[in-house]
Amino acid sequence: MEAIQAVAFGEVDATIQDLALASYHIEQNKITNLRLAGDFKRPLDLHFAIRKDAPLLKSILEKGINAIPDAEKDTLYNKWIRLGKIPFYETKKFLCTSCQL
Repeated sequence: MEAIQAVAFGEVDATIQDLALASYHIEQNKITNLRLAGDFKRPLDLHFAIRKDAPLLKSILEKGINAIPDAEKDTLYNKWIRLGKIPFYETKKFLCTSCQL
């Protein structure tokens, strides 16, 4: 979160962040002046770590994840990954300008 805030406040020019985590922090902290500038072009494979002595847990997790329909996965992705444009009326520039009326 510190790196995201540093970019938002102009202390640094850029940061490389995990997309899901960055978009979560940006939304939770109502940061409106940041945008995705590019893709790092490196795949990020996420995995669960399960102890070797817990094969039943491994099986349960695999079956649970595989049972989630693609549409629901898309819904979850869209909930946590927000790349759309922020409406102009939610930007700091608009809020500051409207305060001066």
